[in-house]
Amino acid sequence: MGRLDGAGCRPGDGPAVENHYTSHYLAEILRNLYFEESTGVLEVRSSDDRLSRLYFDRGMLYFAEGNDPEDQLDAALESTGLLPTVTLAKMRKLGAAPLDFASRLISGKILSREELAPCLRSLVQRAVVRAFSWPSGAWSFSEQEAVAGVLDTDILFTFECILKGITSMSHFGPLKEVLLRLPGKVRLGQRTFVPVHMLALRPHHGFVLSRVDGSLRLDEISQLMPAGEEDESLAFLYGLAVLGLVEFDPPANEGLFSLREVMQEYNEAHARERKEVELIEQTAKRFHGLRSPHEVLGISVESGLDEIQRAYDRLRAAFKKERFSQRVREKHKKDLAQIESRLAESFMRLQVTRLEKSAYAPQGTPEQPLASIDPEDLMVRREMLKSEAQATQEQNVKLGEQYFSKARDAFIEKDYHNCIQFCRQSLKYQGEVAEVYALMAESLLKNPNHRWQRMAEEALARASELDPWNPEHWVALGLFYRSRGLDHRARRHFERALEIQPTHSVATVQLKACTS
Repeated sequence: MGRLDGAGCRPGDGPAVENHYTSHYLAEILRNLYFEESTGVLEVRSSDDRLSRLYFDRGMLYFAEGNDPEDQLDAALESTGLLPTVTLAKMRKLGAAPLDFASRLISGKILSREELAPCLRSLVQRAVVRAFSWPSGAWSFSEQEAVAGVLDTDILFTFECILKGITSMSHFGPLKEVLLRLPGKVRLGQRTFVPVHMLALRPHHGFVLSRVDGSLRLDEISQLMPAGEEDESLAFLYGLAVLGLVEFDPPANEGLFSLREVMQEYNEAHARERKEVELIEQTAKRFHGLRSPHEVLGISVESGLDEIQRAYDRLRAAFKKERFSQRVREKHKKDLAQIESRLAESFMRLQVTRLEKSAYAPQGTPEQPLASIDPEDLMVRREMLKSEAQATQEQNVKLGEQYFSKARDAFIEKDYHNCIQFCRQSLKYQGEVAEVYALMAESLLKNPNHRWQRMAEEALARASELDPWNPEHWVALGLFYRSRGLDHRARRHFERALEIQPTHSVATVQLKACTS
């Protein structure tokens, strides 16, 4: 999408100066003439030399003409049948300017103002619409006295013409993209000087206005419109914003809405988003072709844990979702999820490799801490419709289950040290789970060190608290106490197991042994 061009200087005092314009800014030119209460002629010329002249009296439209035959007063009169052909021919021979022509018709009582008014209003509206239909061109404003008595000036008519022109604007696509990015919510202006309900509105305009209550942005209102009416509705709201009838909260700029003032910010944001998209797409494509976790993290196979941690932290920070604009996050949500998934997966695989190669810890030796993964970053293929909290919770549970699976494998291989480490990681991510505590206790019991035995007792007790209706946890805790000669305490736990499952064979045998 190309950049929108500026509208040039504001109309003001002095001789006419030609300025460049695009259809997107014409509304602001007309708006400025109204609020400055300008009297004179606005000449709008297209790039292929088509012309529309709009006449203002204290900022309000009252006459128009153009170099297209359909935009001439005599042609409009002829099409309406207000004057006989003979009369029109005589008037043409006089060679009067169109505005003088209209004045003579009224002063000569050939037509009354009331009879001529519909024709003049149609002429003005057609000239405004035609000017908006040109993508770009030049404009100039010349001050000159208004011709009195031709058409009563009317604020509502002036605003309706501008709105009609805006809703028929050419090349609306670039403006639409800017409007949909505006962050403010729209509401009716607090100082509305024109009764909006008196404007000549189409049926769906009423629905659009009902949504302008300060609770929705333009893009949100657009999504509520039926297919085929989004662009026209957005253009209508843009026109109301330009005319000061609708305002943004927070304001898009100081004073009346000005597209020129928001364009610089838009272009900067657009360029920034383009770089963000390029980074995401290139990284996702590169990760797709990589197999080694070292390649994903950009480190060598000899890298130590500290270097692995630094590489992961750096990449994690680079692709943190908050780093990207909301639009990019939403549009490339899947790519970002895949990137973060590959980073987390690669980091975890390197952790597992380190643990699998580590030696069994000697008795009394503190366990070496594992590098940590931020659970908020483990977004493995999130479902698009789930909330952030739900998605994060589900990914934590999945990661916890993966660590528990590794713990079971380590226990089977009698790698009790790594089993304990994996159990702790599982508890960290999925929360307290009875069977994880039970497995960790079994591994802790393999080490006769008093501190490890104490931790085993705590793990068994916690398992029985979390899953009190599982007799196996009570039996395991009873066996722990009986092995230490605490038969009275062990008996209570065997009895508890038999209350849950009266036929439990181990509990039955052990209870008899305790009471014999």
